[in-house]
Amino acid sequence: MLSNEEKKAIINYRVQKAYDNLNEAKEVAKLSFWNLAGNRFLK
Repeated sequence: MLSNEEKKAIINYRVQKAYDNLNEAKEVAKLSFWNLAGNRFLK
């Protein structure tokens, strides 16, 4: 079983990854790479 600290670390990692994917999607959308932008949201 995971400790509370381990759970928090996993949650923080996943939240950061979500923000990173959103920012990547915004950047590729500026270049009109719509398929790539859409794929960023599916991760």
